[in-house]
Amino acid sequence: MNDRQYVFLGGIFSELQLTFIVENSRGVIQNAADAFQKKIISGLDAVLKEGVLVLNFPFVGSYPRFFRLPFFSKCDGRFGVKSRFIGYGFLNVFALRILSRFFSSFKALLSLPKSKDVVLFVYSAHLPFVLSAVLYKFFRRSTLICLILPDLPEYMGDNGRLRKFLKWFDVKFFYFLSRYFDRFVFLTEYMADRLDIPKSRYVVVEGIANHGSIQHTIRSAEKKSFLYTGTLAKRYGVMNLVAAFSKVENDSVELWICGDGDAKEEIVSAAGSDSRIVYYGQVDRSFALSLQEKASFLVNPRAPEGEYTKYSFPSKILEYMSSGKPVIMYKLDGVPEEYDQFYIAPNALGVDSLCECMTDVLKMSDEKLFKIGDSAKKFVFANKNPEVQAKKIINLFSQEI
Repeated sequence: MNDRQYVFLGGIFSELQLTFIVENSRGVIQNAADAFQKKIISGLDAVLKEGVLVLNFPFVGSYPRFFRLPFFSKCDGRFGVKSRFIGYGFLNVFALRILSRFFSSFKALLSLPKSKDVVLFVYSAHLPFVLSAVLYKFFRRSTLICLILPDLPEYMGDNGRLRKFLKWFDVKFFYFLSRYFDRFVFLTEYMADRLDIPKSRYVVVEGIANHGSIQHTIRSAEKKSFLYTGTLAKRYGVMNLVAAFSKVENDSVELWICGDGDAKEEIVSAAGSDSRIVYYGQVDRSFALSLQEKASFLVNPRAPEGEYTKYSFPSKILEYMSSGKPVIMYKLDGVPEEYDQFYIAPNALGVDSLCECMTDVLKMSDEKLFKIGDSAKKFVFANKNPEVQAKKIINLFSQEI
């Protein structure tokens, strides 16, 4: 048997390119996808003898609507202790970039040494990656391909007639190509049901917690604060959060919001009407993490409404819990029961119940709040760290490797 080479086909933000990406992006920056991929790679770097080779095509918006430049330049680098990434440039013009990213990623795969059998991890339902991986397996039969699926393509909405048509084609073609993958990494069990994948061929990795041991305290401050960081999408409940907070009768509390999305203008308006609401705009990840350390409570207002919640595990849940701060969130269909004891949930759906929950936590003692946050942090650090989750993924191939 030939030596194995582990390859990750995805799109992370290189530290050398991060400023460039921020300065040239218009609208939402895929920080959550970047963070999740880096945690996966970090885990693989720790558990694999020679690490993993990353073939990198960063997930940035298309020119001209979401990115200021029509071409994205390559950038190579190291990752972790043993891994490295090779960056590839691509034409970033809307529609044409799909072809460019496909041809570039397929060419990158064909350049891999033939002397080694490849275990290929493909991140997301991104059609250029999925198609290039399936074609590569056709030419090199010994390849094992594993799809890491953070979202189902039909729930990643696009507006406009042309975009909707392209999405329809994308979804149909994805489900056809998915039959050729050997293994899968899903965020929820419902994803396996949707794709009709047997238990032996997949593992659920709902997310990965940050490394480390964050020191935190619940401070008795003059002003306590609720924080939301992430995409400002109305379907994620962010406007319900704003409405609920506006009903909180307490002048010594603030709501901090970071991000960008379709609710941005309404949030800016709300901040103008209520001085307790602070909108920071779209910030980099380090600043968002620093706010999590300063905030009193972290809120995920996404409600268990709509079928898509069965196929979703919000990345901010693990990020929030890793901070050691109390997390307020609803019980979502895609969140396993093992998490239930580690967050505070409103008693019912709706703005009034969320307001009541926020009012109640303001009355809790610092000791109780510390215990809630600390227990959640210890749980995710012990059970959802990069090494633990990476071992689950590698064990998918225990019969073949």
